[in-house]
Amino acid sequence: MPMFTCAFWTLFLMCRLRTEWKRDQVILCMFMFISAIHHVGHCIFLNEFNDLAAIIHPFYAFADVVTFPLFYLYVRSITSELPLRHLWWVVFAPGVMLSLAIAVIYLNMSPEETSLYVASITFKDQYDGTALCHAMNIVQSISKIVFVIEVSIVMILVARCVKEFDHKVESFYSDTDDKTLKPFHQLLIVFTIAAISSFVFSIIGRHFFVESTWLLAVPSVIFSAVIFQIGWFGSQRTFTFEVQKSEEDAHDAIISQHTDELQKLAAQNAAVAAIPLSQRIEEMVCQHNMFLQKNLKVSDIASALNTNRLYVSQAINDDMHMSFSEYINHKRISYAIQLMQNNPQLNMTEVAAASGFSTDNSFYRNFKAFTGKTPKEATQSK
Repeated sequence: MPMFTCAFWTLFLMCRLRTEWKRDQVILCMFMFISAIHHVGHCIFLNEFNDLAAIIHPFYAFADVVTFPLFYLYVRSITSELPLRHLWWVVFAPGVMLSLAIAVIYLNMSPEETSLYVASITFKDQYDGTALCHAMNIVQSISKIVFVIEVSIVMILVARCVKEFDHKVESFYSDTDDKTLKPFHQLLIVFTIAAISSFVFSIIGRHFFVESTWLLAVPSVIFSAVIFQIGWFGSQRTFTFEVQKSEEDAHDAIISQHTDELQKLAAQNAAVAAIPLSQRIEEMVCQHNMFLQKNLKVSDIASALNTNRLYVSQAINDDMHMSFSEYINHKRISYAIQLMQNNPQLNMTEVAAASGFSTDNSFYRNFKAFTGKTPKEATQSK
């Protein structure tokens, strides 16, 4: 089942890449393709296709230690503008070396040794009959150690990438529902569980699952579900760091073009400039009801104040101890509560729209986050 799931997403992404070439989609396609090779290996070993096992084994070993680092590269490709070129050798080098070692050992084995070793893989995972078989077992053990180290590092790095990306998004946008990677957090947990499960299954050995079809279905379902979710997430994801960077660059370009004018304005309004920026932000947002503007960005407030977006974001973080998104949505929820009290005839969709929220989902999520209640519960408690 995981093999077919990987194959489906590989073909789907390849078709999409024919019409639009995007870095994150290329890496996701590679991830799915190499995952498919990995699960083809499982299929051959578990079905005891011994004639094919020696052929697929080097490719299987390569895929086993490359899959998780590729997942990190995919996450990195949608969250950071840092180049990935220097990371490719880190991702592929361990897999290439291990697969070459396995291939060389097989080439030096006699047909009898190969047959005995391949047959033993399914049933006890190790066969010490000859020196070459012993060498193969050492390579297999190294592969498992590399796998554990990689998974641990990848999960930490992915979590860090997601956290940093969400912080940047929340510092620039007020409406973040379709931009942050918060839905990805749950997927990351599931992916971690799958990684641990994969290691546990490798320790238990394939023979344990060969003897029972329903036991084999457990890892099959787990891995299929995780792979499908990753494919679905990747295929639906349109917002990346590139989108945010283009909007930030557009604002910065406007500011740089009017630098001289802004300096003159600052000199003419020395009294205004002396007011703390956080106070000026508060006055601008509240007096002009800027928080009611849908899809409000920090650059909109920066432009209104004739200043840099980074200064505005920093002032909100340092003086108000919250992100730009939290600041604006807190204002919106306070406004929505007053609106609900003064206009009980309004339904929640109308309240959400009038309060500046782009979607009902964003309204409900923020209302719950700031009040601890749903809008319905808040209305009933009055």
